[in-house]
Amino acid sequence: MINNLKRIKYSNAIILGDLFVILTILVHSLIFAHIIPRNWVSGGLVTSIEIQNQISLINLGVISLDFLFIQCANHSRDSNTVRLVAMTFSIVWFVGLLMQLLGTPFEKLVMTIVLLIGLISHFRLTIKD
Repeated sequence: MINNLKRIKYSNAIILGDLFVILTILVHSLIFAHIIPRNWVSGGLVTSIEIQNQISLINLGVISLDFLFIQCANHSRDSNTVRLVAMTFSIVWFVGLLMQLLGTPFEKLVMTIVLLIGLISHFRLTIKD
């Protein structure tokens, strides 16, 4: 598996990470705009739009930190800190992927693909060339 991930250029992993961030921000923006109904996300369990907005705000905060990290990773390629942070994000995105697979059809069909993009990107960032 590591050899397959090494086939992805580091610069392409950065691009995938940026794509992941953009798609995630897009989804949460669509949730805020009520284009994506709240019962399509969070396993369909959220009872009010206010709670869903809080969840989306937290997710936007985390994805903003990830965006900053990706930009730092682009400039600090051989840093052990970058690999450690990328591994931490990889674990978070993997847990998120498992949760999406247990969620609504929207989460299973759309969000799993988005999270796979983030997971592949961040796993690649953990590998030393």
